[in-house]
Amino acid sequence: MTTLIEAMLETARVMGAVKEGTATGGSTTTLIDTGLDDPAGYFTKGTLWVLSGTYSGTCDVVKMFNEGTFTLTTTLAGAIAAGITYAVANSEYPKYKLKQAVLSALRFAPILKTSDSLTVTADTEEYSLPSGVSNVKRVDVAGSLTAPYAFVPNLHWKEWNGKLFFESGKEPSGTGLIIRLWYEGAHGEIEESGSILSSVDMNWLKWTSAAFLYRDLIKKIQKDNPTDIDLLNEAKAFEAEAKQNAARGELISMPSDPKIAGW
Repeated sequence: MTTLIEAMLETARVMGAVKEGTATGGSTTTLIDTGLDDPAGYFTKGTLWVLSGTYSGTCDVVKMFNEGTFTLTTTLAGAIAAGITYAVANSEYPKYKLKQAVLSALRFAPILKTSDSLTVTADTEEYSLPSGVSNVKRVDVAGSLTAPYAFVPNLHWKEWNGKLFFESGKEPSGTGLIIRLWYEGAHGEIEESGSILSSVDMNWLKWTSAAFLYRDLIKKIQKDNPTDIDLLNEAKAFEAEAKQNAARGELISMPSDPKIAGW
């Protein structure tokens, strides 16, 4: 699964702000690449990702850059070794802004989710939906108390006012069996090292995040720079195309199951 940190890097790559290389050395607070000839301060306040080695997945703010040496904001448990690969973006798109862009997309993106927190209570027609669960698309009931559970769809239900109702005589039986709910919800925020749900299309996510950054840039400079507007429109076009492709190729949504209840 892709982490938030990895999604931030993919977004920075889309923005054309990333340079990648291999360390020639380092310490617990520095990464050194003697092959760089960028001017002093160029990457200061930028973002550095460690891509291999013991600290792969680390993402930190560059405290200072000078003569091929990146000074990190965070002290690592051990030294950066020669040969590890890294990526770095300058301060035009800082870490907090990349993180904000990705989380903004995830916060409101409708995706397909499941909940297994309900279990069958004998002779019960009414269940309160778990917190955060609504817009239920499918209800599966386990046929076994143990994995792989042998789930079977139940088509005799309706959702109303935060509750799940089964038709009388068609309610699930078998105390303790899992009731799996398929529903549409927003991804929500995650920690930097947290994994993004697999139902999120990564191509869509990076272009949606890029569009966020271009909008933010245009708002920040408070003028209609034709190049920035063209880049925003390009990002929006790729975003729309990725969303369409994701809908065709991945399980990001589903229609509600048919109901055959006698209501």
